[in-house]
Amino acid sequence: MNAKLFVALSLVLASSAAMAADQNIAAVEVRAETANTLTISCSNPSLPSPDDVARILIVNDSTQTSALRHKLMSAAGEACKAGEANIVVTRGANGKSLSWAPAAAR
Repeated sequence: MNAKLFVALSLVLASSAAMAADQNIAAVEVRAETANTLTISCSNPSLPSPDDVARILIVNDSTQTSALRHKLMSAAGEACKAGEANIVVTRGANGKSLSWAPAAAR
């Protein structure tokens, strides 16, 4: 009886590890309310340029660009961990916060 339980537990753990490995993705495609997109690598992410941030998020106040750039990278990092290859980011009502969701959920 213990041997069967051990084998069953081993199979569950192995399949869980395989499912987690399937969520590894190479990059995340980010878009906002515009048709513009930005691709951020999951394995070697680099900060997008201020112009890219302004283009994707339609930033009118350049003093917000740096903070939004880091929030954009954080959203992409979370999407990488979640295995979401396409996300939509949305700025909050004050324009300073940022949230994301899988593109299919929008």
